[in-house]
Amino acid sequence: ARLLDEPRYASYARATLGAFSKRPGNGVRVDSSGGRHYLLYSYDSRLRVLNGHLQSIIGLFDHARASGSTRAQDLYRAGSRSAVRELRRYDLGNWSRYAQGGGRASREYHELVTVFLERLCERTEHRTYCTYAKRFRGYL
Repeated sequence: ARLLDEPRYASYARATLGAFSKRPGNGVRVDSSGGRHYLLYSYDSRLRVLNGHLQSIIGLFDHARASGSTRAQDLYRAGSRSAVRELRRYDLGNWSRYAQGGGRASREYHELVTVFLERLCERTEHRTYCTYAKRFRGYL
């Protein structure tokens, strides 16, 4: 909103936060691993897609930083907590999974997840994000 000098975008961004607080049906929140996993597909609460979750927490982090929103910060923290604990479930030892319990991700999705992990590493300097970013990059 500030970058484009369009205040209405800030209100749109605030409005989207509700989806991260609500369970599937009206939202994308699933309690998981002591935090929250944010679903890519709200119609299937068992399908835990890594790239969708990571992209959500990047967006929440950026929104919190840009707006100062404590709500966005809390949602980011809850999502990050589960991501950090769940990452090992997506690591096949030589590649990543697209979703928990699923098979190998396509090259495109593996690269996308790697970029998202690198962005989280840069933004947060969290050791787990940095470790997996480097590990997944090494699989390419």
